[in-house]
Amino acid sequence: MSIEEIVVNNKPSNAERVIMKVIWDAPGEISMKQLEDELREKYHKTYARTTIVTFLQRLQGKGYIRQGKKGRYAYIVAVKSEKEFKESMLLEIMDFWFEGDLVKMFAFLIKQEMFTKEERARVREILDKMSDENKKMLPH
Repeated sequence: MSIEEIVVNNKPSNAERVIMKVIWDAPGEISMKQLEDELREKYHKTYARTTIVTFLQRLQGKGYIRQGKKGRYAYIVAVKSEKEFKESMLLEIMDFWFEGDLVKMFAFLIKQEMFTKEERARVREILDKMSDENKKMLPH
């Protein structure tokens, strides 16, 4: 069975997301040893090496990573960026749970009282700044 046959969808599983987070947080390529160490130290995940290899094969099949060798050492590098992943996840949530309506999603977050007073002020600043930038782009 090929890796393409194993990959049912293009979305990483929860365990694969943790692995991707470690890869994205690395300054460049990451070795298998570094990946194992980070998973254990940062996320308290003690996967067997064979399990990590399976996750990496799936992630490669999904187009998230590329694996290579330098001498005796295997290394991993992200192909898809963390920004791309976050955008796709947020759009998926917005499309499914909020019928594609960004205002509904934002209103939901605000109603949940997830923001502190300081965070609400920061959001206002960001929105005001965006308004000012958009005004500059309008023809006079």
